[in-house]
Amino acid sequence: MNESLLKMLQEHVEMTVDLYRKDLHAFAPNDLTRSPGAPARSAADIVFEVILNNRRASRRLRGEDAGPGPGFPACPPELQSAEALATEVADSCEELLAAVGMDPFRMIEYPGGSEIALSYGEFAVLHMQYHLGQLNYLQTVFGDAEIHWG
Repeated sequence: MNESLLKMLQEHVEMTVDLYRKDLHAFAPNDLTRSPGAPARSAADIVFEVILNNRRASRRLRGEDAGPGPGFPACPPELQSAEALATEVADSCEELLAAVGMDPFRMIEYPGGSEIALSYGEFAVLHMQYHLGQLNYLQTVFGDAEIHWG
């Protein structure tokens, strides 16, 4: 059972990474880094938050100090391209899967309670998909009504 549940998590992560890659590459470079208006964030800023949260979840899953949440961070200039962001999303997800896989049924304590590691990993996927919806919305705000997941 452990292997099938871990495989399911891996499939969810891989699918989500693929969707991020497709959506990030669909943005015009200038649209990736612009906000539709204050206080809204750019797509790059939103994806950078996802990366930071994945890495933070990985630290917690490894039993390390997760540190404070990133809030609404600004994406650094060196990551402000579709390729750089897609690579970092994939890398942060590999780190997350490795951390969950250490012992998927151990309890993970966090400020809001506790979960088994596998469920904590699934929540990270849910968080990524939530922000994927924001990227899709920003695409429409900037005039792109296509679905890029096909």
